[in-house]
This record gives sequence, structure tokens and C-alpha cells, in this order.
Amino acid sequence: MTHTTIRPARLSDIRQIAALSRQSVATTYNFYDRDIQRILLKRQSAPRLLNTILRRLRIILVAARGESVVGYLVGTPANDGVALVYSLYVDKDERGTGVGGQLLGYFETKVVPDYISKIMLWTEVAAPYYRKLGWRQTAELPDHWWGQTFWIFVKDTQPKPRG
Repeated sequence: MTHTTIRPARLSDIRQIAALSRQSVATTYNFYDRDIQRILLKRQSAPRLLNTILRRLRIILVAARGESVVGYLVGTPANDGVALVYSLYVDKDERGTGVGGQLLGYFETKVVPDYISKIMLWTEVAAPYYRKLGWRQTAELPDHWWGQTFWIFVKDTQPKPRG
């Protein structure tokens, strides 16, 4: 198996990230009706991803094997004292290989500033995955967006003292 590299996304990665996003809607989020799927696709479309990278609105990390992007994470390293993970997706053929955990670990250790003590995310599909990784469920939001239950998870980090 080829070595996986975790790194910030490059402009040349946009098409592959958008393709993975389309795959996620077609497989993981296929329970949503077509109108909701279109909204999800628009949020992670190539033009939106390009805008995110150029304007540095959020960070996008990729898991790459050679020139192939096999997973991505979209997050904000510091937002009112907490880091946020908006999206984490791994190619359906790469699941179970540790790529998701590597993306989360890189975000936590290399991207999130030292003074941040919590990383938060929400999910409507992957609660068991985050529990397995040791994230703490802090809330359940029944019928939240588009009639789906969402779970909010937090991971405590070890902030380093400023000095």
C-alpha cells in the first residue's frame, strides 16, 4: 500500500475533493431527497472549494496517496475558543485504513493553535465512528436539519501555556 500523506489542500486538488464530495452525497448522504442533495453538492462544489482556499475561510486538509486524494477534512482551527470540523470524508474504498483518524490527528496537532482546548463537530451519519475514536458526545439534536438527528461531539485537547 502506498504511503498516505496528510497536507493542506492545493489548488490542483480541488477537482478531486469535489469528486469525493459528490461520492459522499451519492453514497453516505443518499437518504436525503434530491433538493437536499443539491444543497450539499453546492456547498462542496469546485467553485466553493476554490473560494475557501483562496480566501482562507476555512482550512482544507487532504489525505493523498501519490497524486490521488483519498480523503479530506474542512475545518476552522480557532473559532471563539474552539476548533471546528465541518466535513470529514474518506473515499469509500479507503475506509477502515485509518485515513480519517490521520486527518483528524493532523488537524489537532499541526493546525489547531496551542491555546485551543476543544475540537467540536456535528454529524448525522458517523456518530459510531467518532465514539470509536474516543470523542465525547455532548448533545443530540432530534429532527435538526432536514428532519435528521444530529449529534455534537467534542474532543478535549491539551493546550500548551502561552509564554
